[in-house]
Amino acid sequence: MEPEFTCRDAVVCIQQCAFDLAINPSVEPDLGCLLDCVEENLTVRETYHLLQLSNCAADECEQTNECMPDGGGTGTDTDTDGGTTSGGGGDDGGGIIDPCLQCIFLEMSNPEPTVCVEFHELCNEMPE
Repeated sequence: MEPEFTCRDAVVCIQQCAFDLAINPSVEPDLGCLLDCVEENLTVRETYHLLQLSNCAADECEQTNECMPDGGGTGTDTDTDGGTTSGGGGDDGGGIIDPCLQCIFLEMSNPEPTVCVEFHELCNEMPE
């Protein structure tokens, strides 16, 4: 394991994996790239910091209506076949990644965070 690899590097790796999965959709996607970003590179402590940051980012996105669990509100609307369509939740209609995931990724990779600051700081720590 390279000592220079941090939780922040894992965020970038996960974003790239999610983007690759979005542009190459499959009925049964290979999620191995997500494990590769974490399992082979982060300690348990760093993985915990990554999970704390992602949880905080998801909570923030939910509060701003980017992620609506029931398809209600302004983030998404339920269509007639039970799926969801993008609404006013920040998607300009041409997005490849779900607006909720996009919000979470943007918050997790924000170089000057205003929310989840303590988790950003933990994620930026170098491994011991």
